[in-house]
Amino acid sequence: MRAQRIGYFGGSFNPLHFGHIFAASYALLKFPLDQIWIVPSYQHPWGKKLVSFEHRYNMCQEAFSGLGSSFQVSNWEQSEDLDGKTIHSLEKASQQHPKSHFSLIMGSDLVHESSSWHRFSDLKKQFPIYIVPRTQDLNPEHFTIPDISSSALRQSISQQKDKSWTAQVPLSVQEYIEAHQLYQA
Repeated sequence: MRAQRIGYFGGSFNPLHFGHIFAASYALLKFPLDQIWIVPSYQHPWGKKLVSFEHRYNMCQEAFSGLGSSFQVSNWEQSEDLDGKTIHSLEKASQQHPKSHFSLIMGSDLVHESSSWHRFSDLKKQFPIYIVPRTQDLNPEHFTIPDISSSALRQSISQQKDKSWTAQVPLSVQEYIEAHQLYQA
């Protein structure tokens, strides 16, 4: 039996939006992967302020629950009390699941900062990295994921001027944000 090929799609998901869903779907269809793990970071490696892990995990569950078994939302970083450093998460996942092959899924918007990641050179040697195009590319022949910013979403939600942000998140995530009054000023 062939080892399962798992794409590790980590992030703060603060909040989760359609760009995340499109990126995970693109990776599953484009790259040699059997499953995508959506892994909200338990701790942000640079100490960014996040809403609670529970809220971010629940928003991911809401968004991916109807998309099939190829997408698994994981509380891996919380359950293993990991520090948010990608290399540590992938090494631990590989140790705990030796019959699976892990790769990293990352957006092209993160490539420029990846050299500052903890042990990124080791990560590149140990795990395949699949880049999802996520930039402003005006060439109609180039596919890119819509450039949705979680920071801009949080700002729009907190200002409460209009509901334009709701077009960028699944309805279930919008309802979750509103029910729990997340990102309010």
